[in-house]
Amino acid sequence: MSEALGITAFYIFIAAIIVVAVLYLEQHW
Repeated sequence: MSEALGITAFYIFIAAIIVVAVLYLEQHW
């Protein structure tokens, strides 16, 4: 169960990085 939570947190972390990267690129275009 803890492994599932870790994987979920990992994907949420990646999604957050992607969102930040997209917002950063949109601000600099």
